[in-house]
Amino acid sequence: MPAWNAACLLDGTLSGSDGNGSVKSGYGFGAVGLNSTGTGQNGGTFQSFTTAAVPVTFNQSGTKDFCASEDGVTRANIPAAGNTGGTPAAQGVANAGSAVCSALPFSALQ
Repeated sequence: MPAWNAACLLDGTLSGSDGNGSVKSGYGFGAVGLNSTGTGQNGGTFQSFTTAAVPVTFNQSGTKDFCASEDGVTRANIPAAGNTGGTPAAQGVANAGSAVCSALPFSALQ
């Protein structure tokens, strides 16, 4: 049975544990847990999260950035040449939290 810190909820590529920087299918991925109920390695549970995916190469691997947070709504921004950056950009969106993910230019997928 997986341990609390290795629950196998994501494959090794998305989690970055395979050493390839969380890139899969031309998108870089980032995620962050927020509002922990405690501190330290076993410091409780996260009450919220933000996750993001950003194309590595615009118009080749993708044209939109995607994000989601604890509200369960997947959002995307409008296609633009600046929507690139792979894993570092995705981690930046994730680190910014749900306030960025739920504001323009991101809008809910229809």
